[in-house]
Amino acid sequence: MAKGAVIMANMVTSFIGALFSTNKVNHKRVRRQHQAPSNAYDSCHDHTKNMATVTEVIRETENAVTLVFNTRLPIDYRPGQFIHCHFYADGELESRSYSFSGIRSDGQHQITIKETSDGYVSKLINQTFREGMLFQVSNVGGNISPTLLTSTYEKLVLFAGGSGITPLKALAEYALEETSKPVVIVYSNRTHDDIIFFDQLEALNEKYANLTLVHVLDKASSKIGSQGPMNRAVAEQYELLGSNNLFVTCGPGGYINAVSNLLDGADISASSRHIEVFTSVNIPSVPLPPMAKTSNGYTASDDKAKRVEIRDTGESFVVKPNHTILGSAAGVGINLKHSCQAGGCGECKMKLISGQVRHQEPNCLTESERADGFVLTCVGVPTMDVVLESTTSSVH
Repeated sequence: MAKGAVIMANMVTSFIGALFSTNKVNHKRVRRQHQAPSNAYDSCHDHTKNMATVTEVIRETENAVTLVFNTRLPIDYRPGQFIHCHFYADGELESRSYSFSGIRSDGQHQITIKETSDGYVSKLINQTFREGMLFQVSNVGGNISPTLLTSTYEKLVLFAGGSGITPLKALAEYALEETSKPVVIVYSNRTHDDIIFFDQLEALNEKYANLTLVHVLDKASSKIGSQGPMNRAVAEQYELLGSNNLFVTCGPGGYINAVSNLLDGADISASSRHIEVFTSVNIPSVPLPPMAKTSNGYTASDDKAKRVEIRDTGESFVVKPNHTILGSAAGVGINLKHSCQAGGCGECKMKLISGQVRHQEPNCLTESERADGFVLTCVGVPTMDVVLESTTSSVH
């Protein structure tokens, strides 16, 4: 089997053009000597959070950067996890979750952020962040971590779309170092110039005989060749669809859906799949598409407002038809715990005491969490009056 293969992807053609930029850039490190304003610390200081100082900005692609930073307090995390980050912009606090892009030996940390067309914070970071600037970090979380590798599997198959490579590269590095099992990275982008960590991935591919690196490109690249199209036959050529394989997928919602359809067609069990969704959304409550039935199969009444009560605080508010719980709470000044606002991190998870809530899919809730009655307020829509209770976050 040839290593470093490139596949033209019909599977992602319908949506990948809108998700990945065609900008070109030379891969190089960018170190800027500008210092943050003298009042930057005062403007974003919060003793409840860990202060982070940017020590280096690495330009990965035209629209993706890696922030190297050190922190006031230690951070405990595992390869593949993300961290909740907090930025002050125009006097407003903006919170996002970004994945660690590797374990460093110098005691510092690094996260990689891709700029998206509708991502306010990602644009801010890519266009303005420099050495010396400050932001805050808090909880670490994420279902993608080495704990996934404790299960019995024959091959680890990692599907990455765009910046979804960030946690999967870290997980692959751990798996290659700690196990001898085969690892396949299937990485989808529009063009060669959109590939984040290209040189690092090629170095891994050369170093480990048990790694297969498959680049899936919407546009052919003369730099690294091409082979395709991406379909069930090609997946079988690389022996991706074995029933005993472990599948981890990370990327935008459309990419997640495409990979899920591929795995559905191969009858891959849900227990062998793990996902993390990368999405840019805003907190204001906006309607989600109406749905005739909830995930539990009950008929949803989406034409009337619902009342939500937070049992441990006594607060209550009304949610308009097809609007999210988190956005509706924010609209009346109730601040519920949250971070990514896209169903990808689990920070907004609450316990459903009574009522029913449907979710925008896919999201990070596991089957066991769903069975235990947990809901995500950022992508959760009540289909009747509900009572919720705050719960200790699973991240730490």
